[in-house]
Amino acid sequence: MSGQEWMLIVLFVALFGGILSGIPAMLAIAGVPFVLAVIAGQFDLFNLAFLSNYPSRVQGLCRIPCSWPCRCSC
Repeated sequence: MSGQEWMLIVLFVALFGGILSGIPAMLAIAGVPFVLAVIAGQFDLFNLAFLSNYPSRVQGLCRIPCSWPCRCSC
């Protein structure tokens, strides 16, 4: 198996373990792939240029207007 296939298996196990560990699901779903991307980038299994879009995606989610009456701060 190639290195990318191994990282996929590690990602699945780490994500499953992160969710079951009790930390908030949002942190596990966003943090585990980010950490593994940085680790894979060190071994040349992932191009770290893809992470340059990460902040704009997070800010883009915060700017979506609410469609129902709510008290969000977005």
